[in-house]
Amino acid sequence: ATGSEGEYELKYIAIIAGNDTSSLPLVVNIDTTAPNNNRPGEQVGLPAEVETDGITREYLDINGKVVVTVPATYLDAKIDDEVILMFGPSIPLAKEVGRFPRPNLIETIQFDLLEEHITQEGDHSLFYVLADRKGNEGPYSAFRTVPVMLTPAPTDLLPPLVPLADDDA
Repeated sequence: ATGSEGEYELKYIAIIAGNDTSSLPLVVNIDTTAPNNNRPGEQVGLPAEVETDGITREYLDINGKVVVTVPATYLDAKIDDEVILMFGPSIPLAKEVGRFPRPNLIETIQFDLLEEHITQEGDHSLFYVLADRKGNEGPYSAFRTVPVMLTPAPTDLLPPLVPLADDDA
């Protein structure tokens, strides 16, 4: 009886000694559509240095984390919607970083991507899923590829020496 989305009236009839008494109707909303009208959300935002250089050992040593921002505005946003951040070496291998239940529609949605979430080097996918309080999960947002370089950059390197190209020979 609840296979179709929409508002339904729910009531019962009590028969007492042959007399029918109807309850007051209760309006029940059946919702099967995920937030953002079941469409992918926009890409996450990253700090400017991560945008240009990726996640580096130097960045993590200085900051200790990467602050990821999810766009707070999307279609049919509601209080108690949940934003689920995913991160991994590919979309199918991404793991949940955290969940942000929306206490209001104004607060910025931010996640801390900690060093414990960043376990290997290479390109990683970063995206999120929107879910409502009724359990409807939408599709993955537009994903962002983030390069991860955990090995410190070498220092004190000498200039390369190519004997065959040396003009002093």
